[in-house]
Amino acid sequence: MGKFELIELEYIKTAAATEAINEKAKRLERYVEENDPQNSRKKNRGSFSRRVLNDIEYYYESNGDYPDNLSDIDIFNRGDNRKYLPLCDYKKALFDVGYQLDCGQADDAYRSDQTSSRRKPGSKESIKAASGYPKANSTWGEKLNPTGHVPERGFSAYYIDTNNPGKAIAHEAVDSIAINYSYDDFHGIDSKNFGAYWAGYVNTPEQETKRIAISQGWSKARMMIDGAVVYTGDSDAELLLSFEPGKHLVEVEYVNNWHTTEFSVGILEDIETLSFKEIKARLEKEVSGGYDLFYAGLYESSSKDLSVGLTIEKHDRPVVLVLSSYSAVMWKISNPYKTKIKAIVYGSHSPGSQISGEIDSSTVVLISAKNIGSYNQAPNCTCTAGHFHCDGKSMLFTINDLAHISDYRLRGFAGKYSATALRVPQTMVTDQTVQELKEKDVDIERLRKACKKENDPDFENM
Repeated sequence: MGKFELIELEYIKTAAATEAINEKAKRLERYVEENDPQNSRKKNRGSFSRRVLNDIEYYYESNGDYPDNLSDIDIFNRGDNRKYLPLCDYKKALFDVGYQLDCGQADDAYRSDQTSSRRKPGSKESIKAASGYPKANSTWGEKLNPTGHVPERGFSAYYIDTNNPGKAIAHEAVDSIAINYSYDDFHGIDSKNFGAYWAGYVNTPEQETKRIAISQGWSKARMMIDGAVVYTGDSDAELLLSFEPGKHLVEVEYVNNWHTTEFSVGILEDIETLSFKEIKARLEKEVSGGYDLFYAGLYESSSKDLSVGLTIEKHDRPVVLVLSSYSAVMWKISNPYKTKIKAIVYGSHSPGSQISGEIDSSTVVLISAKNIGSYNQAPNCTCTAGHFHCDGKSMLFTINDLAHISDYRLRGFAGKYSATALRVPQTMVTDQTVQELKEKDVDIERLRKACKKENDPDFENM
């Protein structure tokens, strides 16, 4: 055995070597977890990003490897997709363990283009009569609800295993069309085999336009109004439907195809969604006097019905409350200390978020056309094999977004990835808070450069 082999053998026996090997194994485990394609499937659920994901998976099935760049996948050469693909952040992982994809900006741009011609409330453009769609030949209700009983308020919900679709495993009365769970944590139904049927009424005393907001992940749904099929599809959607005076039967059929189930249908008032610029103009016009900004952010709700209880803490000054999420959330506001809420601004990436609860009739309510800021207070960054990755964004990102909708500063912040309840504020935001965040951003940039040196050394100065 040579000298170097002996040195290596002796080194491997040391505690330092054992510690280094264990640390390498931990880093590799984190790296594999960060680049798991399932994370990207959960994160990218918009109409455009789903197309990109499907093409990445098709490329992998055809080539046995993930694409080096998004320009390698088929969608690059279809239609005007080249316009949106540069807005996607894609990075192929080393060791063929997966990739990271974030097409959030591309989804926003695609959705904005798709709805840019949306009419203002009161005009006839884009509105379709609910009765003008073709009738369904049959519905699930004929088997799952043979008596035809439909509650006067809320919905009857029937849950099935799609391996045996003719029999309801469970049945309950619910306030809304919404479901959220993982794996088999709901009546023992495996999420990827979950199906549901909802039936209820919408009452319109006079002719009225409703906004139908459908939010779903890897699934497919069908919606009927008085037996007419108004929607069939596998992605988020918003419809503007005109209802004649009377009581209308609403039926929704749903089939999931993923290890998590998240689905909602909102039958909402026809209220215009606003850009940041429009929100700022409305706040300046309709909210008099000073106020403090309070922000609450989530990625998603962890409740079965997608609700989140939001409790407003005691505060001496009036506030404007800003609520944001990626997925659709049903915010239920509690204001036990009677804090003066001058306005509520809320929005989400997926359509269908709603607010209810202790909301004063004088409170200005505005809906953002997209989500605002981020639920993160500070990012969690790691360096693995020369690859630097930050999970989440800094609160500075939220502060920057809020500056586009108000000249008043953020004073209270609350945020989580997922929750059933949230108190706002969790953190009071001071000048010192902002300065510490800026210093952390500087540290992150320093760590990013140090990480890069691990696989890109400077031989002259090494």
